Amino acid sequence: MLFQSFPFIIFLIVVFLVFHLMLPHRHNKIKKYALFLSSFIFFYWWEIEHTNIKIRMFNNLPFPFIYTIYLIIVSINYFGAKLIDRSCQSRRVVYLSIVVFISLIPLLLYKYALFFLNGISTLVVIVRDIRDYDSIVNYLKSLILPLSISFLTFQTISYSIDVYNGKTSMAKSWLDLALFSTYFPHMIAGPIMRFNTLSPQLDNFKPISVQTINEGHFYFFRGILKKTVLADMLAYLFIDSVFDNPSNYSLLFIYLTTCIFAFQIYYDFSGYSDMAIGISKYFNIELDTNFKYPYFSESPREFWRNWHITLSNWFRDYIYIPVKGASLSKLRIGAALFLSFALSGIWHGAAVKFVLWGIYNAIGVLLCRKVKISSSFLSYRPVKIIYTFVFISTSWLLFRIPSISSLFKLKGLFIMSSETHNTIVCLLVILFCFIMHYLEKHLTASRFLKCGYVVQCTTYILILVFATSMTAYSKQFIYFQF
Repeated sequence: MLFQSFPFIIFLIVVFLVFHLMLPHRHNKIKKYALFLSSFIFFYWWEIEHTNIKIRMFNNLPFPFIYTIYLIIVSINYFGAKLIDRSCQSRRVVYLSIVVFISLIPLLLYKYALFFLNGISTLVVIVRDIRDYDSIVNYLKSLILPLSISFLTFQTISYSIDVYNGKTSMAKSWLDLALFSTYFPHMIAGPIMRFNTLSPQLDNFKPISVQTINEGHFYFFRGILKKTVLADMLAYLFIDSVFDNPSNYSLLFIYLTTCIFAFQIYYDFSGYSDMAIGISKYFNIELDTNFKYPYFSESPREFWRNWHITLSNWFRDYIYIPVKGASLSKLRIGAALFLSFALSGIWHGAAVKFVLWGIYNAIGVLLCRKVKISSSFLSYRPVKIIYTFVFISTSWLLFRIPSISSLFKLKGLFIMSSETHNTIVCLLVILFCFIMHYLEKHLTASRFLKCGYVVQCTTYILILVFATSMTAYSKQFIYFQF
């Protein structure tokens, strides 16, 4: 169920009505079970639609195999955290290592097994002579990446690590951790929440106000506008046709298209985050902000503080800081930075291009730490925004191209005469996207909700009309694949 789809809207309305009208306000445990069941239905629906489940239950219903894997990961972290909390220091490290390793097994199998097998077989040719090698490869290729497995795994592991570090209290029950890990509004593509931030809200539901519902409307419909209208429109009109056949274009034109893709992936991803925040507000639950207008950042370092904030914070807290430690060594700081970004690249996809994408961004952040700009012109804010956007857009080229080899099949370096008209169009589209980015930054929920119900309802209706007209070109969220 896509958030912008009609079945999900019906599903959300039913869950909202049951949660607020049929369940007593003081019965928090019943409400927790209701949200947990809703999350199960949400994931189960996806599993039925996208996987070929051969195991059957009563009445010939498909067995929720992937959701069961999720609950096993939850159980391992729940009981593992109990052992960690009760044990001495030497055993705590061992238990944490075991919990993290076992929790990562499904992610490694579904997402990275084929990548590592191909890499090993390239380096060690004898691996290809293993009996049933081709069968193993075909089986791994047939695996469908489970919905949100990367987000769920990282979020659940963070609970065990925080228990180990004494940064969060133990979950009161298995249900508390299970609901925290599988809470459906944000589990597909974040934000990645921390247990001590989300769990208290899921443990003590508060009566909802009209103001909170209106805020939910604002974020949900803004998310629909960004995803269904802007992101999907940019993909259909400008991006997909170019990157489906990159060898037909020059490098410079590919780059300009990548600048448009920079906004497509932003509208796509932040649109989902907005919808997740809006849906959670319908249950009076606050999710962390995941984007802070990143294309107005003045350096790559600032960009990564404003882009996918919860994932950046996850790598900072659980990779960068532990590797760096208390050391002020430049070598160790650099190593921690490169490792964090390389793993971030691998997290996004099992391909060399994503590793290079991570290393490229690490170089940019490292240069921000080391290089001081003395030129008054380059210190001018609009100039810093432009060169940061140019740097980041270059990284998105690695992110979007089908493969690294496709870069060597382009028709040329500079714009060809046949591309002149389209180049002007691309520049105008990029300008339009920056204007929309500016409007988004300044049209906050508090300002919009002062406009009155007539303006609000008219805006929402227009968004629905535009979104409906784009249904034929609607795409799955880009970050679903991660």
